[in-house]
Amino acid sequence: MAEEGIVVADNSTKQEIIRDDQGKFVAGVSGNPGGRPKSTGMLVSTMVDALKKDDRLIESIVNRLLNMAADGDISAIKEVFDRIEGKPNVSATVTHKVPPRPILDDGIPQDDSN
Repeated sequence: MAEEGIVVADNSTKQEIIRDDQGKFVAGVSGNPGGRPKSTGMLVSTMVDALKKDDRLIESIVNRLLNMAADGDISAIKEVFDRIEGKPNVSATVTHKVPPRPILDDGIPQDDSN
């Protein structure tokens, strides 16, 4: 029996109480108790098989991508450059050093201006 203000999922098999009356997940109860389903890999294997059977299909896809990039499609341009040049490494170098500020026992930073 569900508690007052608790919504019970009819199709849940592992945990019955899913959300409270405000629609929030109840503490300690997973919203996805079964986890993400394992992929069978069928889509990938089907695509690879199709590409192996017809070399013109790969050429057609590449030409389409290049034409889209040439027409100004930003996502196609990004894909072309990512495939040719590799994705850029993003890094930041911090050169300014900030000295640590002393903290009092009560957690309030000390005023160093005196």
